[in-house]
Amino acid sequence: TSLSIVGNVNGLPDSEKLFLDIAANRIITTSSDINSFITLPETINVPENIVLSGNFKGSPTTFEYKLYAGTNRGRVIALGSFYKMDSQKPGYKLAAKIDEFDLGFILKNDQLGNINIGANISGEGFDPETMTAIYSLNSDTITVNGYSYSNIEFTGNLNKGIVTTKGEIED
Repeated sequence: TSLSIVGNVNGLPDSEKLFLDIAANRIITTSSDINSFITLPETINVPENIVLSGNFKGSPTTFEYKLYAGTNRGRVIALGSFYKMDSQKPGYKLAAKIDEFDLGFILKNDQLGNINIGANISGEGFDPETMTAIYSLNSDTITVNGYSYSNIEFTGNLNKGIVTTKGEIED
């Protein structure tokens, strides 16, 4: 395992003035390294090779992040932001893309295959009874039981405990 992380931390010791600008330029590890210090459930496999990179910039109450995780079993890219984390209704935005992710290997389930999914969500609040959010989910391909489903799209919103979803599969 190796890592290259650089950054700046400003405002300490006053947590109200804390500001972080951290970049994980490259973190490389293997499943054997991870399994040597973390006990995972029997139903989970870790990809053999993992490369991570990303950044975090902001304060504890308002920040942006970007994450890239590449493995020999697929890739994940996520970016987004959180704001007003010190309020009753903190806000968030997330965009994520999962490419050629071997879900069957990860979950030790031969009925599942590779997935390709894009997701976006933005909203305010974390309590399902008061939160509001909109989301979209689309997939080029999801393989289940050896069959690849394609052109899957879901959109919807959550408004104070009520979920509204519209979905299409043009297979």
